[in-house]
Amino acid sequence: AKSLILQNFTLAAVYNLIAIPIAVFGFASPLVAAIAMSSSSLVVSLNALRLRRVAPTHVADAPTPLSRSTAGNLHSASKHGVA
Repeated sequence: AKSLILQNFTLAAVYNLIAIPIAVFGFASPLVAAIAMSSSSLVVSLNALRLRRVAPTHVADAPTPLSRSTAGNLHSASKHGVA
């Protein structure tokens, strides 16, 4: 998981180190800069989704998702004013 986070940080940093000077000196139109920034964000976001496939190293530290039945009971209880 740490390697994916480091990879995302590196991708974003490299993009910014290259793109900011290009934009500042006017070598890219605003449209090209907006498309490049959107693409960079998309790549980092898609790369971050890979973290869902990584098993946690410590089970005690991992958040436990609610089961569908528990989530349904919580929703129906709050809907009827039950705390």
